[in-house]
Amino acid sequence: MIHSSHRKLLIVAAVVLLLGAAGAVYVVTQTGEQGNDVRVAGTGCGSLDDMPAPEPLDTANDHRMLDVVEPADEPEAEAPVPEPAPEPVYGEPVYVTGAYNNPGREHGKKPGQAFATLEWLKDHQNEAGYWSAADFGKNSGREGAAATHALDEDYGDATADAGAWDGDLGVTSLALLTFLGAGYDHKSLDYFRVMRKALIWMREQQRDGEFINARGTRDQALATLAFAESYGMSGDPVLKKNVESAAAYLVKQRMPDGGWGEFAGAEADIISTAYVVGALKSASISGLEVDKLAYERLGDFLDSLATAPGVTRYSTLRLDPPVGEKDGFTRAPVATAAWMVTAILTGRHKAKDKEITDRADLLLREENLPKWERGRIDYAYWWLATQAMYQVGGGRWNTWQKPMSEALVAHQRGYSETDKKQGWDGADKLDEHGSWDAADIWNLDGRVSTTALANLCLQTYYRYARLEKDHEGKLTQRG
Repeated sequence: MIHSSHRKLLIVAAVVLLLGAAGAVYVVTQTGEQGNDVRVAGTGCGSLDDMPAPEPLDTANDHRMLDVVEPADEPEAEAPVPEPAPEPVYGEPVYVTGAYNNPGREHGKKPGQAFATLEWLKDHQNEAGYWSAADFGKNSGREGAAATHALDEDYGDATADAGAWDGDLGVTSLALLTFLGAGYDHKSLDYFRVMRKALIWMREQQRDGEFINARGTRDQALATLAFAESYGMSGDPVLKKNVESAAAYLVKQRMPDGGWGEFAGAEADIISTAYVVGALKSASISGLEVDKLAYERLGDFLDSLATAPGVTRYSTLRLDPPVGEKDGFTRAPVATAAWMVTAILTGRHKAKDKEITDRADLLLREENLPKWERGRIDYAYWWLATQAMYQVGGGRWNTWQKPMSEALVAHQRGYSETDKKQGWDGADKLDEHGSWDAADIWNLDGRVSTTALANLCLQTYYRYARLEKDHEGKLTQRG
């Protein structure tokens, strides 16, 4: 796990959520006293407005971005001494793009477990640029390494960690978000070719804003989020139209009650809504305009799902998600976690409001805490809940993050006790080195998805900023 150095952020008020980069730009979008947006850049290259205009990618060949020659290393310029930041004014939570101080770049080496995930993803990317949910193993670049597929169950079964045949857009989006969260974009050294190929493929799947191979709203939202964060990190004008059209398509899918459903025309649910709101907020923070009608009646929709103190419905017609029970197990309150993220993200509730803390206490019940047991491993729930609990902060965050971190760190392949005993301590020895087993009965998208979601959970410490004071009255910008 990587811990970044703490930075003070100039805060006046705003919206919440993700990303990281050292030496890249981080931008905080705020709302000034007159309601105008203000962009504040952190240590690094400066704000996008202050940077020289980036060279656009060559788009002469239809809508494709062309490969480029790998840039030569340049001597690092001496970092300017930042001006001391004034005391922050507390308001709504802040959404930070690229606030991660990447120690691998600073010290000329890559730290261990977190970057092992990036190496696994790089080594299992399809030549066409995407990650295959079902057939990623055929794309492995780790010739000669042992392929175990899973440790706890179905050891050696090649189908044990395979995902759905139609899950490629979703898992590719999550893989891209993992690289972005570690501070890389398609213009960076190290992984720029990996990300460039993925973005080329994703652009080819988009028609008038819609991703033609999406299974539904959540895939559309994840792809939009990956595009928005790529644009926000790089400032590449070539991606601007992709983000704008993708966001506009999502806005059109909003249901009359204010939320989004799994499919166009489907009943609105809180999980799909949380994914969409995250994508639209990312587009806004990246400097793009999102139709204000996107959030019309969203507050009413959230209120309609909060039927009792601490209780959250999946939709107006359903209390629990469609797959709330499986193999004799009951799923943890993933709808509650999604509601918390959406409510905080949109400013409907502050992280210390009773509506939030009541739900946080539900997530902290023993049966809902992360634990590496069959039926309890739930990567999507852990991802949403980790975002929500980090904003709540204080003792509640500590109670959540300890089991979450322990479960994930101890079971990353190549670092588990079993792998160490077998001598599988390197990518040349173990094909799964750096990834996480698809030991999640609630997840149908296989090892690429579970690996990306696990890493995104562990990136929370440096991907997000907090605005609220913790229980001791201290500003907790980072975990």
